[in-house]
Amino acid sequence: MDKREQADVSGFRNDKPEREYCAGISQAMGENPVGTAGVQSHYLLVEVPMPWADKITESGKFPVGINDVLKKCMAQGLQFRFLAIWSEFNSPPPGHTRVIEYRQPAGEMVPFTKREYLVPTEQVSDLAETLLTSGNADRFRSWLQPDEGIRDILVCTHGSHDLCCGKYGYPIYRELGEVYASSPDTKLRAWRVSHIGGHRFAPTLIDFPEGRFWAHVTSEALDAIVRREGAAADIIRYCRGVSGIGPFAQAAECELFASKGWAWLQYTKDMVIQSQSDTGALIQLTYQSPDGSDCGTSEFEVYVAGTVKTGGCGHDSEVRQLAVR
Repeated sequence: MDKREQADVSGFRNDKPEREYCAGISQAMGENPVGTAGVQSHYLLVEVPMPWADKITESGKFPVGINDVLKKCMAQGLQFRFLAIWSEFNSPPPGHTRVIEYRQPAGEMVPFTKREYLVPTEQVSDLAETLLTSGNADRFRSWLQPDEGIRDILVCTHGSHDLCCGKYGYPIYRELGEVYASSPDTKLRAWRVSHIGGHRFAPTLIDFPEGRFWAHVTSEALDAIVRREGAAADIIRYCRGVSGIGPFAQAAECELFASKGWAWLQYTKDMVIQSQSDTGALIQLTYQSPDGSDCGTSEFEVYVAGTVKTGGCGHDSEVRQLAVR
């Protein structure tokens, strides 16, 4: 087994000093990850068996025809994010492939809606093109899976793309699957996912259907994230933001999340960007708890407070840090 395959299958660990890894440098520099979640409101997830190549579409078991579909849809200017997923805990039946679409109405701060299909592998590209273009997938209805309120947590383990994701992401994925998603009646699934951006935040993950990104996840942080227990203010330093909104709005939303606690995830929310520039924004958030007992409007000035130098894993850059008034 070569090192690329080890990185993807067994969480290959390089023996170089921690200070040379981008994830270690990010933590050592005290980088705040808020405002770095993906801004996409449309995700297409497709099962791709391991091992994965650095460029996921070049993987040996990448579904036939999918790459042509992705290129065609991008050329048309369609806005979406494609991600490969795989899980030893949720293997598909032979000859079939799982395709999951998560979509959020544009401009709305609500959980993503899900459509999940288990189709014959030779029909994956046709289904993918349908979901990305017309969205009318009636002819695939027989393979549509019931939405039973299942929570999908995607951990980046794409070690062939960046060593940190294999080194740090894989153990968190295993823990998630073996400790939290192992019960037959659980409504939680653990997935490995291809590069989601921000490998310097490894272990990094996405929690669907909420669409929240997390960074530098430890075992203790994972427990809080999964159980949604404890003080949210203690876990907020791991939060990159919720997807579907921009970086400044992500920072504002995290402020209310920290103050309201885990109950915040059930609130109805409405966001208005009153003004915005390259260096900051004035964000207004109106909210209400499910029982109506807590409601109001808060305004936040989100601004670029400075920069932090990051590096390691062959990357060197200077990234901005957001703060909130």
